[in-house]
Amino acid sequence: MIIHADVVANFMTPMKHKFLSVKRAYFIVLIFLISCIGETNCPTFPTEKLNWMPYELNSSIQFYDGPDTIKFTIVDTFRSESWSFKNNCDCSCEATSYFKSDVNSEIDLRIEGSCTYINDNHIDYQYNFLKYGYSGEYYVVLKSDGFYMGNENGIIKSEIISSFLINNTIYQNVAKLELDTINDGSINWRKPDIWKVYIADSIGIIQFEDCKSGKIWKIIK
Repeated sequence: MIIHADVVANFMTPMKHKFLSVKRAYFIVLIFLISCIGETNCPTFPTEKLNWMPYELNSSIQFYDGPDTIKFTIVDTFRSESWSFKNNCDCSCEATSYFKSDVNSEIDLRIEGSCTYINDNHIDYQYNFLKYGYSGEYYVVLKSDGFYMGNENGIIKSEIISSFLINNTIYQNVAKLELDTINDGSINWRKPDIWKVYIADSIGIIQFEDCKSGKIWKIIK
C-alpha cells in the first residue's frame, strides 16, 4: 500500500495543533503561577517596642522583701532581624524578642519574657516565672506562672497605674498583671505561686508577689 505525503501531512496537522495548544496552555499556567509568587518582608524587631521588657544581656535585677534580697542576671536575649521569603499567598510575618534570667537559687526561680510584634497596632507581651526544684536527682522546672499583656492600637489591654511608689521612688505608667487564685473548677486549674506582677514602662518588673510564701518582692534601684 502506498501512502501519499499529503495524507500524512493531513493526519499530522491536527496532532501538531493539539501539541501546540497543550504547550501554549502549559506556558499560560506557568506564567500565572509565577505572577502569583510574591515576596513577604519581615521587619526587624523595633527597639522602641521593648519598653515593657527593656532588659540587656548581663544586666541584673535585684529585689527585696524586708531584710531579704534576691538577684537575677539576664543570661540570654534575642531580637529578630529583618528577612523575607517567597510566597504565593497574602502572607504576613512577625518580629520577636525575648530575654531569660538565670535561676535564683535562694527561691529557685527564673524569669523569662517574650514579645511578638505583628505591627504597630498589635503587640503581645508575655512574662513567665518558672519555679525550679528537684524531680528525683534532676533540678528541673516544676511549674510556670505566665502573665500576658496586649498592646492594641497603642493601648495596653491591662490595668495601668499612673504612679506607683516603692521605697520613696515613684514609677510612672505601671501595668498590673494578676492571676486568679480562686479555683474555677476547671480540670487544669492550679493555684499560682507568683500571682501578681507590676511592670513599669521603660523599667521592667518593679514588683512581684508570691502567693505561696506571702513575700512581696520590690525592686532595688
